[in-house]
Amino acid sequence: MTPARPNARLVGFVAVTLAAATVATGYTVRAAQDDRADTAAALAVRSEMPTGPRIVFIDASFTPAAGRVAVVPLDDPQGPRALTDLRCDRIDVSRRVGVCLSTRRGLPMSNRTVVLDSRLRAGRAYAGTGRPSRTRLSRDDRYVATTTFSTGHSYGDTNYSTLTAIRDLRSGRSTGSLEDFSMYRDGQRLRAQDLNVWGVTFTADPRVFFASAASGGRVDLVRGDITRRELRTVRRDVECPSLSPDGRRLVYKVQVDESEAPIWRLQVLDLTTGRERFLGERRNIDDQVQWLDDQHVLYEVPQDGVLTGDSDVWVAPVDGGRPKLIVPLAKSPAVVR
Repeated sequence: MTPARPNARLVGFVAVTLAAATVATGYTVRAAQDDRADTAAALAVRSEMPTGPRIVFIDASFTPAAGRVAVVPLDDPQGPRALTDLRCDRIDVSRRVGVCLSTRRGLPMSNRTVVLDSRLRAGRAYAGTGRPSRTRLSRDDRYVATTTFSTGHSYGDTNYSTLTAIRDLRSGRSTGSLEDFSMYRDGQRLRAQDLNVWGVTFTADPRVFFASAASGGRVDLVRGDITRRELRTVRRDVECPSLSPDGRRLVYKVQVDESEAPIWRLQVLDLTTGRERFLGERRNIDDQVQWLDDQHVLYEVPQDGVLTGDSDVWVAPVDGGRPKLIVPLAKSPAVVR
C-alpha cells in the first residue's frame, strides 16, 4: 500500500504557525534582553569605593559587569555602585576579611575559595571540587564555611550531593567534609551513607554552628561543634538557616505545598520561645538569607522572564511585613555594618 501523503494545506499551516512562534519567541527574548540592558544601563557606577556601612554583592546585570563584585553604601543601596575586578559566584564579607567562592571551568567542575582583605583584595586561595553553592564567615572572622555540589545543581534535585567544610583562616587547616562528623538524630547515632550537610551559619562561639543535614529523605536543623566533630538534630524540615546578629532568631526556608507545586517559603524561628512564623515574602526563595540588621533579612530573587541569570536583592522584615526591592540586578549580598 502506498503511504498516504500529508495534506499540503495542513503542512503549510503548521509551517507558518511554527515560523510565527519562532518569531514571537525571538521577539520576546530580544524584548527581555533590551529591558535588562536598559535597566543595567541606568545603574550608575561610582569611582570611589564606599568605606562606611555598605552592602557588598555580585553584579547580576545582563552586561559585561555580570559576576563582578560590587559595593553600594548602606544608606543608598539603589544608587551608584562601585565595581571591582573580582569575579565570584558567592561572597561573604566583614569589616576585616572576605571570602570569594568561584567556579573553575573544566571537567570535572572545580572551585576556588579566595580570602580577601578589608579592601576586597585577593589573598590566599584554596582549590576544591564541585559547583559553588554557599559560603559564610564566622563572627570573629576566624572560620569560613563553604558548600559545593558534587552532583546536582539545586537542593530541589532528587540526586544532589553536597560537600561542606569549614576552614580555619589562621592555620589554613580544614575540618574536611562535615558529612564525616558524628551525626546524632534524636539522640541516637546515625550511620548513613547518604548524609548531606549544607547552609552553615555560625553562632557567637565560632566553634559552634547551625546547618541543614539530610538523610533518608528527611531534612533536619543540626547544631554542630567543630571541636567535638559532631552534629546533633534540633528540629525537622529546616533548610539553609541564618542566625540573626543578636543570636535570638533563625530564618530559613521550608517547603510548602502550593496550588501548582511545592515552593520554598521563608520562616523565622524565635530560639527563646520556639515560636515560628512565615515572612511576608510569598515567592519561591531558594537562598540562604543574610541579615541586614536584627529586624530585616536580604535574599536573592530571580527576575521574571525568559532569560536566566538575572536577579535582584530584596529585603523583608521578619515581623511579616511587606518585602521591598533594595538592590536591583544583584545577588549574594553581604552587609558590612
